[in-house]
Parts: sequence; C-alpha cells; structure tokens
Amino acid sequence: MANPPFPEYVENFIETLKGFLSAFNAELRDCTDEQTAAAQRRDFELSHEGLKTKLVVHRTLHSMDRDVGEFRARVMTELPRELGQAPVHVESFLNKFASLGAFITRDDGVSVGCQSLIPETTYPTTAGIMAAAMVHAAPSILQGFQRGLGQGASDPLHALSAWSDLDFEQIHYDYSHRVVGQIVERGWWCGQLLLQAVDDNPYWGGGLFIRLLPDPDFLGDNEHNISINDLNLASWAYDDAPFFGAWCKDDDTIWYVSFAPNFLKDVPGFVDLMIDAATNRLAALGNLVETIVATRSQSKSANSNNQ
Repeated sequence: MANPPFPEYVENFIETLKGFLSAFNAELRDCTDEQTAAAQRRDFELSHEGLKTKLVVHRTLHSMDRDVGEFRARVMTELPRELGQAPVHVESFLNKFASLGAFITRDDGVSVGCQSLIPETTYPTTAGIMAAAMVHAAPSILQGFQRGLGQGASDPLHALSAWSDLDFEQIHYDYSHRVVGQIVERGWWCGQLLLQAVDDNPYWGGGLFIRLLPDPDFLGDNEHNISINDLNLASWAYDDAPFFGAWCKDDDTIWYVSFAPNFLKDVPGFVDLMIDAATNRLAALGNLVETIVATRSQSKSANSNNQ
C-alpha cells in the first residue's frame, strides 16, 4: 500500500533530507507499515558506519484534532547497551562531547537522539542539520570521548573554525534590535547564550561552539531529583524547540551545548535557527520541568494500578 501523502512541505522535507544524506553516502530506507501510515506516521532506517539510526516523521498528538496538522521528525541512533551500564552520571559526562544530539539512557537501551518540529517554510535548514545529526551525532560523542581521554588517534578532521570575527560582528548587528549582546573573543555573547569559534573539538576540529546557560535555580530545590537524563529525554520527547544538542552538568552547573561543524555554516539560516531555538528553550524550561514531574507521577500511578 502506498503511503498516504503528508502535506507538501513535509514530503519536501523528507526528500530534502534524503538529498543531504546522499552527500554523506548514506541512504534512508522507508520501513513504514500500513498501521503506522494510517496514523500519519512514517518510519525510516539508516545504517551508517556500523550504527543503526531510526527516523520517525509523525503528526504531533496535540494536532490530531486540528484541520491543519503539525509534524515532527524524531531521530534515535542505537548504541551498545553496555554504555548504559557505566557508573552513575554517565549522561552528564558523555554529553560534554555532544554536537548535534544527546546521549540518552532508556529502559530499552541507550541511544543518541535529536528531534525537531518541521517548519513549513524553512524546512531545508532543518533537513540539513538533521542529516548531519543522523550521520555524525553518535560518532561525535563516542569518538570525542575516546579522543578526549587520549585513547584515539590525532583528529584527521582538524581544521580552523570557518566562523570569523566578521561573522560574529554580523550576528551582533543582525540581532542588535532584539537583544543586548556583545562581541567577545572569537565569539558573540548574549545574556545566557554564547556562540564561539573553536578549533580543537575532539571529533570535528574547527566549528561553532554553542552554549546555553540557564539561571542556576531553574530546577528550584530539585525536590523531584530531575537528572540530566530526564532533561535530555524530555527535550527529545516533548520540546517544541529544535533539539540538536544536549544537556550536561559539571558539579552544580547545568548547561545546554551544541557544536556545529564547519560545513553547516553553508546551510542558509543555520545560525538564526540555533539562536531562535535557544530563546525558545529558555522560555519553555518551566514547562519542560513540569512535564517531567507530571510524566513521572503518571508512570508511578500506572505502575501502582498494575500491581
């Protein structure tokens, strides 16, 4: 049975994503069955460098009763299960090496994930970032971790960052009417967001380091013991801000990090998307924390009823 059509822009997103993946010599395989197609969902698989990546494109649950649906693309790359058996707080440590996806531990295994709503007009930008994430997000964490410990060979991808002082001056000018920012050494800083050119990423070499540092008390007294894994899993499952990065923690400091390799500079609208995503992520942090607490409560209630 042929898949029922998605809206034209969603179909275009899928085809554009396939085009970007072909540049990485990677091919997306449609494995949708009749049941998932009827639910306005399609499943895809990508095998690359020994890793299996799953992509789900689906209509969002809260738009099911709308005349015009909203659609999301969600990615998970499976990792060896033994990584999830490492010491406590492994998620905080490994996600310091994240670029475009987060290391997440779940009951059914460990994965590196990312997701985004599919924008109707700027879907090519999202497709370009997602293609890079599908191919490189998991290896960047694994190999970055190994090279950070000195266990890997010197990085053959080493290169100076493609982002220059002139680029940050342009960003500062473009956003001067919206936010109070300032030029810093090889970067641009705006309140809680830092964009900075770096040359020594363990996996990529040169690129753009992106860090979002929320208010230290955004978890309150954290009476619910919300972990870094909780934040990443909820961001992958529920967040409306594009999730191309990861939450991580060092001592008592929690931040969100992304890293863009040099070639993403050529994707039109990339920096705008990442800045807007950071703004939306900050605004929605309270809702994200509430969702984590509510989901945990529902899970406990369900488990209690099943006993």
